[in-house]
Amino acid sequence: MFIKKDLRKIPAIIADLSRTDDTVQSPPSIPGRRDVLDLSRRPSEFSGRISALSSRLPSLPTGDLRNLRLLNLYASGITNLEGIARLADALPGLEALHLGGNPVRDLPSEMRPLVFRHNLEDLWLEDCEIELLPECLSATEETSASSFIALRLTGNKLSGSLDDGPCPLGSLPTSLRTLALDRNNLGPTLSSGIAALINLEVLHLRQNDLTELPDCFAPLQSLTVLHLSSNRLVSLPDSITQCISLTELYVNGNRLTDLPVGMEGIEGLRKLYAQDNKIVALDESFAHRFGLPEGEVGACTKVNIIDIQL
Repeated sequence: MFIKKDLRKIPAIIADLSRTDDTVQSPPSIPGRRDVLDLSRRPSEFSGRISALSSRLPSLPTGDLRNLRLLNLYASGITNLEGIARLADALPGLEALHLGGNPVRDLPSEMRPLVFRHNLEDLWLEDCEIELLPECLSATEETSASSFIALRLTGNKLSGSLDDGPCPLGSLPTSLRTLALDRNNLGPTLSSGIAALINLEVLHLRQNDLTELPDCFAPLQSLTVLHLSSNRLVSLPDSITQCISLTELYVNGNRLTDLPVGMEGIEGLRKLYAQDNKIVALDESFAHRFGLPEGEVGACTKVNIIDIQL
């Protein structure tokens, strides 16, 4: 569906949203969505600084700003996030913040209250220029009850195992349910700190440079979707078979020669894509449960949505 862009400038949009006169029906930036503020693709207005928005927000929430749930600042040329803390006061209902497509290299410490003492659930940072996990995302005992559940860092410049740096992988909030780290330069292995994120449900690691994974997936009992495609993995850790909630596993485009013994024990597994590997045989117990792949698409005979290509 084509959505007409709000052609007004940022000051005019914020002024309308801040009005307390209920008789004034200010037009939303997205038709039909008064809980969404779309200020994406406005590099000339932001001039590299998020303060072009935050400095214009009232110190206390007023008007429609009180009900704002999603703020989209995608591809607006923002490099400086100084002043972002003001969003926590002016937008108390903010649940999703989209900063993707901006050449951001790091997140300032002032962003920490927005993440941990606010309602923020979903932070989009895809296609930025982040090289290390930002320190402001590091959790402590005081932040364990955060509502922060989704962190999307696809297409950045993260490298190595994420064991070190200002926020090691295992220091991220345990409240996270979705973690997207695909299209980075991670490898040759991944930090065993991933085991600390015990509430993860979706983990994206595709299109990195991983050759191995730590054998520590057993604590991830809530994990339902695991994307590992387009890496250089030669094997999968046995502990993946202990992820009892797993329903979808994508390992296509690697260098696997076999699959871990015990895959048949993952009762909810419904999608397993392993095309473009070097698998030469399957364990008998796997074949007993799923059947052997046959035909051009490699669908197994007993569960036809399981896809193995030998």
